[in-house]
Amino acid sequence: MKYIFFTLNDFLKDGGNTIRMYGIMNELAKRGHEVFLISNARDHRNFNRGIKHILIDLPVGIQEKRRIQATTAHFTFLITKYLNREVLYTIGSVFKTHELVDCSIISFEYLDNTIAYLLKKMDLISSYRNDLHGVVPLEFWAKAHYENNFFENIFYMFKYYTSEALDRKVFKTGDGFIYASKAMMEYYFAKYHWLTGRDSAILPYVLDGAEALFESYAHDYQLQEIEQLRQMGKTIIAFAGSFKKLGGVPELITAFNDLSNQYPEVQLVLIGDGETLNECRSYVIDNDLGDRVLFVGRITYSDLQSYYRVTDIIVCPDKRNMYSDLIAHAKYYDALLSGKIVLIGSFTSIKLLNEKRELAEIYNLDEKNALANSLASCIENKDRLLVKYAPNTDYVLKNFQYCTMINPTGLFPNV
Repeated sequence: MKYIFFTLNDFLKDGGNTIRMYGIMNELAKRGHEVFLISNARDHRNFNRGIKHILIDLPVGIQEKRRIQATTAHFTFLITKYLNREVLYTIGSVFKTHELVDCSIISFEYLDNTIAYLLKKMDLISSYRNDLHGVVPLEFWAKAHYENNFFENIFYMFKYYTSEALDRKVFKTGDGFIYASKAMMEYYFAKYHWLTGRDSAILPYVLDGAEALFESYAHDYQLQEIEQLRQMGKTIIAFAGSFKKLGGVPELITAFNDLSNQYPEVQLVLIGDGETLNECRSYVIDNDLGDRVLFVGRITYSDLQSYYRVTDIIVCPDKRNMYSDLIAHAKYYDALLSGKIVLIGSFTSIKLLNEKRELAEIYNLDEKNALANSLASCIENKDRLLVKYAPNTDYVLKNFQYCTMINPTGLFPNV
């Protein structure tokens, strides 16, 4: 079967989005499907050798991205096409040069789905199917809910209504959709009734090549520093991911601060960057936690398990939001792969995953001080819990990889 994937991503930064894209395309190529990728990727080392690459060579900045999405949401197609003519002309030229006019594509990220909609309106492609990386309106709604600044609140509410309008347009003309869970699919079916007749696939955010990830070893001075702390008897608590508004990293640091006097042997390691990084750094300075909290910064995804190897407790501290109730994020599976203690909030998606087999310590998102109390319990019961959760590694390898999730016949039964 032939698959043509489209994304403007350049794959220079690792994250949940690139993990998913690698996982889907690599697995399809391994199974003998003909896979094409139209993208900005120049480095192909992490892709299966069977994937055929077509370079767009079109970097799109954040302001240009916002303009394309906002104009598509609020204006007619002709106005949108005119305002974004340079981007659309460049992308259209790629399709014409490689004789892909009238083809069917699968688009990956939110901006890619918008571009796919515009390409179909321009009659450059015959159809498109979207991989839904998230429920963007729910994210903006949650951000507005947690935002205390009036102007920031208005900003997120505007983005919420813009993303709602954009989704209606993009979904209306899409031929199929990949959902990250059954709950996510049912959410969209209830919201847009016409989707029930389109091609549908359910494919969770899982891992690709997890065996190699788990067995990889990195060597840098920060890892050596953490290892030295551990050898001194420190208990290492870690977070790895994006410091998003809904990511809960400030709440994790606050909980850690509440416990710092009670558990002087505990060290917090924060891996990644993002929106709340400066807020987190300021809190650490203001509360004299500088020698207890280590900001590692971004690392390559291939090094993640090396850092988890020298930790004891991995915390996924996301704030309450409906999107996380619908799907389990890839960082959860990465944490489970480590075989260490994983502490995560009581999202519906997480509770469902833990029904068959207890995989993690789950704290009540709606209970005051639940994160700090659960973290204290993990610290006090560290040795017992590390033994209990060590088998998670094998369980993840057998159950939570794209090779175990993708149907042998491909993504969609009707394509």
